[in-house]
Amino acid sequence: MISHYQIQLQPNHYCKFAFENYTIIQSVNIKIFLIQYKQGDKLNLIKMFNENNTTVICIDVQEKLVNMLQNSAQIAENTTKIMKAASLLNIDAIITEQYPKGLGSTIESIKNLKEFTIVEKNTFSAMQTSEFNNKFDNLKNKNILIFGIETHICVLQSVIDLIEKNYNVFVIEDCSSSRDKNNHNIALDFMKQRGAYIITLEIALFDLLKSSKHPNFKEIQQLIK
Repeated sequence: MISHYQIQLQPNHYCKFAFENYTIIQSVNIKIFLIQYKQGDKLNLIKMFNENNTTVICIDVQEKLVNMLQNSAQIAENTTKIMKAASLLNIDAIITEQYPKGLGSTIESIKNLKEFTIVEKNTFSAMQTSEFNNKFDNLKNKNILIFGIETHICVLQSVIDLIEKNYNVFVIEDCSSSRDKNNHNIALDFMKQRGAYIITLEIALFDLLKSSKHPNFKEIQQLIK
């Protein structure tokens, strides 16, 4: 079984690698490891996300889908908060809607924020919809904050496709959900095994800000009070 590991190399830079067999050659202050890799192992340098290098992808936070969730109120509240933050910080964002004719449109609290790009789809992975790809590719950001409904279907398949294309994918756990909690949890584990980073709403918000001196700090802070 392939495992994924992450170590900090320097402030805001991380090393992510997947391997089956490895040899630790040397360690320095327990922070940096020199690894001898078998041929075929991958080594990627990751720069943590910020407001200038990130795309937010909101997956299918639609009326009927939200209402099917046991934690519907929490998901509606948290997804609205991250999208408000994207609006305040002028972060690139795309919203997807799965078959809106049958499942309804995006919840009003998100739709009313600003003119975010909304893409209709029938595929489970957003990356399998040409209109989405056309808009997404133009943004040219390597870091992706992604969340939505359902974790084990459309979120998972979109995440796997993004990882396959070498994007750095951060899944916001408390902005994602499935009708069944077990499916949600297993999907998160599977995405993590494939190389996604599982984070929370507050991790995302404060890592975007980086400092209490950020001009939008007080507005973002109000979102979580």
